[in-house]
Amino acid sequence: MSTRQTLRKWRLVIALGLAGLLAAYAFWVEPEWLQVKELRLSDKPTLTLAHISDLHYKGGKGRMLRMVDIINRRHPDVVCLTGDLVEDAAFLDELLGLLGKLDAPIVGVPGNHDHWSHADFGQLKAAFGEKGGAWLLDEAATVKGAAFFGATEKDRAKPLPSGKPRVLLCHYPTVVDHLEGICYDLVLAGHTHGGQLRLPWYGALVLPYDSGEYDEGLFPVGGNRMHVSKGLGTWFIEARFCCRPEITFISL
Repeated sequence: MSTRQTLRKWRLVIALGLAGLLAAYAFWVEPEWLQVKELRLSDKPTLTLAHISDLHYKGGKGRMLRMVDIINRRHPDVVCLTGDLVEDAAFLDELLGLLGKLDAPIVGVPGNHDHWSHADFGQLKAAFGEKGGAWLLDEAATVKGAAFFGATEKDRAKPLPSGKPRVLLCHYPTVVDHLEGICYDLVLAGHTHGGQLRLPWYGALVLPYDSGEYDEGLFPVGGNRMHVSKGLGTWFIEARFCCRPEITFISL
């Protein structure tokens, strides 16, 4: 075998080895490596929210139990959940048992997978209500002194009473483009997973429909501030790359 052939062989071996390591990281390491972020949006905050989204729970309690432990150790006033709890309604009971371990009330809205899975929204409303929270379908609720509105359609966001923090929960980030002058102290959205697979200096390879230009993070949009969560679960492909699952604590 010539020197050139030997070099080609080793280059192929190295390339395949690196590809295997990257695949192993993307499928087995990063999806379980929870990232904790903090956003302070006020000099004198009166409300702390934990924003989680896109759990896509399909069994396997480890990630959810770690999430519960992280949130309970931070003692937020309210946990905000912006949709896609399950892909299969058969997992809803188990997930609600895990979410029931959270010390704070949960305010949540459905995502497209919650609708597609035919999850029992009555069961969700009862479970969240028992802990002092709310499951919001185009309606408002006051929890821990703050006003929350859950918008499930693009044209249904409504103004909330002044004099208290006002938070809009929606699944699709593009809801913020249809507020028509309505301003909230904070808008929370999910759906995008941050792209799930991202490349350095490039960003998300693919985003789902109704993500608009909002992949992940904090965006100023028409007088509103919107935080888009990268979510905790995965969909279609059980992998993440340069896009760790996240829990975000936001001070208002």
